[in-house]
Amino acid sequence: MESIRDDEKFSGSEKVHESFEQKFNQVNDLLKYIVEHMRGSVAVHDRDLRYIYVSKKYLEIYGLEGQNIIGKHHYEVFPDMPQVLRDAHESCLQGEVVGADEDIFVREDGTKEITRWECRPWFATNNTIGGMIVFTEIITKQKAIERELIASKERYLSVFNDAPIGIALIDSITGNYIEVNPELCNITGRSQEEMLKICWQDITLPEDISQDHKMMNQLLGGKVKNYSVRKRYFRPDGQTVWVRNTVTPYRHADTPCHLVMVIDISDIVKRQERVEYLSNHDP
Repeated sequence: MESIRDDEKFSGSEKVHESFEQKFNQVNDLLKYIVEHMRGSVAVHDRDLRYIYVSKKYLEIYGLEGQNIIGKHHYEVFPDMPQVLRDAHESCLQGEVVGADEDIFVREDGTKEITRWECRPWFATNNTIGGMIVFTEIITKQKAIERELIASKERYLSVFNDAPIGIALIDSITGNYIEVNPELCNITGRSQEEMLKICWQDITLPEDISQDHKMMNQLLGGKVKNYSVRKRYFRPDGQTVWVRNTVTPYRHADTPCHLVMVIDISDIVKRQERVEYLSNHDP
């Protein structure tokens, strides 16, 4: 009888072990599936830096497609791993989160990629460090776009600041100046600080405002793509300046804006007035 009971106990223990092993395998397969199909580049290593799980994206960006690297040492896969990264891995295995927002990765063909990466320790059930998780992102294209945006902004500022005509970015709803270049300040006789505290109506002769409002409404309503008007600004010194403004819509954040190019035509107007005077008066 005792032999039968012992057999029953052994059989029950074996079933518990099989059930536990089955659940462990299910969890392991689930984790493998999750990591493998992550959209980002992820690799999970044990304390000996051997690969446990790896995402397809990781294999793709490092040119490892078709290779089974599970169980291999990280430095076996990347034998030329620089010392600075080896030190980072060691720090991670000591419990530190390490990473870089911009780092250089050189491919076998010599191509340089810019990467953003982070290493995080993962912890076993007894709260000891079980290994590290590496998150990597190739940001070469993003950085190229950032550089082009910076270069584009520098070109814009160069043209804006050095232009021989006045240029302003204006809020189409309020009429407030958002940006003004040095030449516009010169034309209006005001400093940049003064200009950014006022709207275009504040320096326009009252009788010239209505035509601008009319054309601006057509611009905002999509009836015209741009427009040009002759108008007068008054300066703080009492002088009146004749200008020709060319106005076009401009995308600026979420604010409806327009770009205004301003040419001082005071001398032209004076000559025209002189010619008209002479034509209507005998010498």
